[in-house]
Amino acid sequence: MHETITALAAQMPVCAGISESLLASLCSAAEAELDRHLMQDITPQSLGVRYTAAAAMLAASMAVTVSGGGASLTVGDNAVDLDVAVEGDFNLVSVDEVKKLCGGDGSGRIQR
Repeated sequence: MHETITALAAQMPVCAGISESLLASLCSAAEAELDRHLMQDITPQSLGVRYTAAAAMLAASMAVTVSGGGASLTVGDNAVDLDVAVEGDFNLVSVDEVKKLCGGDGSGRIQR
């Protein structure tokens, strides 16, 4: 699953200038953060593509802070825009928003 998350994150423009080792570390950190918030009896595997997409988005959000860029991700019919509007600013996706997406209502949209 880690390889899939890393591959998804690598497709985002903001991750283009980031070394493979840094991207892998960001993805591991994203997975660890999401894992800390999983409810009992819920596993990354049981969440499937929702977990994979959420971890890749969280890693990309971390990469935005590192690189100062923006990104987008499309998984199936769902697209998420992570572009940054102000140069030097950073993405404001919170862990709670990513957790809600991971637990999802099936819409694939971040509810704010």
